Formats: sequence, structure tokens, C-alpha cells
Amino acid sequence: MNNSGNISKLKKLLLLLIITFSSMSLVAQDESANECAFTLIEAQDLFAQGDLEEIPTKLADCINDGFTKEERLQAYKLIIQSFLFQDKIKESDSVMLQFLKKNHEYEIVPTDPMEFQYLYNSFRTEPIFSIVPFFGANFSNTRITQLFGLKI
Repeated sequence: MNNSGNISKLKKLLLLLIITFSSMSLVAQDESANECAFTLIEAQDLFAQGDLEEIPTKLADCINDGFTKEERLQAYKLIIQSFLFQDKIKESDSVMLQFLKKNHEYEIVPTDPMEFQYLYNSFRTEPIFSIVPFFGANFSNTRITQLFGLKI
């Protein structure tokens, strides 16, 4: 009886520790997401001010893990535009390629800047070929129109 009482206390303590540590990691992830959202706002302000050199390095840490999908799209667009306005064509092509690899279903929206649209349209976004299987049955109606054969 004493042994089972100790085991149930141990289980309760273990459960309490698990809940405590899991809530700590959720708080840390939430803080990281808030920091990255704030970083995106700062980068947009820098873009509006014309300070384009700092934008790619400012967004680099959050672009892989810290942003939501929509924030990541905005961050990629901001980086691409900053490279385009600095006439860094190779860098903008490289970032556009990364953007298209992660967002291969992306379609241009009317609010996208023209420079971004031109660069996007310079890439082939449709597949070169696709393999599509076709299955089905064929029920043909045959009709004899003329008989050929040997007469006996």
C-alpha cells in the first residue's frame, strides 16, 4: 500500500513537471513569434524610409522559423524588392528562387509591385511536363455490315 502511494505521488510530480516545462516552451515560442512579427514591421519601416541594405540581414533569422506563412510571404517580397531597388539582380533572382521553392502555388495579386511581378514572370512556374494516368473501360458497339468468308 505504501509503495503504490509513493508511485502515485511520483506520477503526480512527473505530470506537474511535464506541464510546467511544456508551458515554458510554448511561452518561448510565442515570444519568438512576437519578436519576428515586430522585426517584419521594423523592416517595412526601413523599406519605407529607403534604408534597403539592412532589410535582408534583419529578416534572415526569422525567415525560416519565426514567421507565419503570410508573414513569410511579406518578408520574401520585401527582401526581393530591396535587392531589386539596389540593382542586385543575382541576389533578387536567388531569393525569388527560394520564394518559389517554398511557395510554389503562389500567384501574382494586383497589389504586388510591378518590379516583383516582372521578376516573378521571368521564372517558369508551370511544370515542364506532368504524368497523368487515365483509367477506364471501353465498351464498343460492334455491328456487322458485310460478311466475308468461304462459301461451302
